[in-house]
Formats: sequence, structure tokens, C-alpha cells
Amino acid sequence: MTTPCDCPLPGPCPRHAGHPLAARQVKSAHAHQLCQTREDYRSKWDRESGNPVVAEPGLFRKIINYGTAVVSHAAGGFRHVSDAIFQARLAICQACPGGFWSKARGRCVHKKCGCDPKKKLRWADQACPEKYWTAEP
Repeated sequence: MTTPCDCPLPGPCPRHAGHPLAARQVKSAHAHQLCQTREDYRSKWDRESGNPVVAEPGLFRKIINYGTAVVSHAAGGFRHVSDAIFQARLAICQACPGGFWSKARGRCVHKKCGCDPKKKLRWADQACPEKYWTAEP
């Protein structure tokens, strides 16, 4: 199992810089491995660091979200956005102010999203569930 841990290597962790132990130590190789493989451990570090704890939606929720998006996309005439708008949406997602973007998974982990960004961000009728970007008219 993997978690949305964003740190590629052990050592200083920008996500958990607010952790009470961060000033005195950096993540050891063992702590880094636990952060990447155990959701309970990563969530504990997130809570203690003051970061929002965001769990990726489950498979059933993702299927419902994606099915809803497909129906909306079909109803909207299967329109797509330009490459410039796609890149702008992707940049917004990757710098998500709500902390819903998982670098490890390369996707949003919001409970109302979780879809493949290569598809959903290209569909003109789609919008961010947190309204960080909107559907195209």
C-alpha cells in the first residue's frame, strides 16, 4: 500500500515541517518508509504538523464520481478545452490551496473528485469541486 506522501527521499520533509520533532530531526529512512506505506503513520504526522488529513476516495466513490463526470461530459456535447486551459487547470490542481493534490498519485484526492486529471481537466463541462477552476461556458 502507498500513501500520498510527497517526499521522494528521507531527510527534510516540507509537508511535515510543522511537526514538533521537525526542528530537531529529519525523517529517517525508516520514518520515510512508514510515511509512504502506512496511512495511519502519515496521517498522524499530518495532524501533528497542522496539515489537513485528506484520504483518497475509495474505488466505489471514484466510480460514481467518474460516471457522473462522463454523463455530464456527454450532456455537454463532449467538448474539450484548449491545451492552454488544460495546462492552467493542471497548474492550479498541482498547487491546490486545499491540499487535495497528491504528487505521489498524480491526481486530486478530493472526495468529490479523484478522477484521472488527463481526462477530467480536458473536459470543458467539468469544474473543480472546491471551485479553484470552473467549467467553460
